[in-house]
Amino acid sequence: MLGGHYTYARVPLGDWVQHALSLQRNPYDRLGHFAQGFVPALVAREILLRNSVLRRGAWTFFLVTCVCLAISAAYELVEWATAEATGGAADAFLGTQGDVWDTQWDMFTALIGALTAQITLARFHDAQIDALARRQPA
Repeated sequence: MLGGHYTYARVPLGDWVQHALSLQRNPYDRLGHFAQGFVPALVAREILLRNSVLRRGAWTFFLVTCVCLAISAAYELVEWATAEATGGAADAFLGTQGDVWDTQWDMFTALIGALTAQITLARFHDAQIDALARRQPA
């Protein structure tokens, strides 16, 4: 909602981070794409594990990462379609800030978010799923 209100390149929180870290661009868009990987990773992991589609392990990690990258790629296709439909007016909405690699950076940032979520929260998430399973009647 903030990105829609201010445009991604002008969100005040991003301006603060840009100045605090001496960055060349407002990173608010990157923070959003990090979340675009982080949050779906937990959701996808929950769905795959609780529905007994997969067991915990490397395949779960890999497929959750793939789901997150697919979501990110789909979002980038929507951004591309918006740019095609609206022409030059899309630059402010998309927040590319003149970066020709913006799409790749967005997907890479989502990848980092997905990996971070799984690496940092998998054990806690597993414990929560196990606790929930113990509380449910068989």
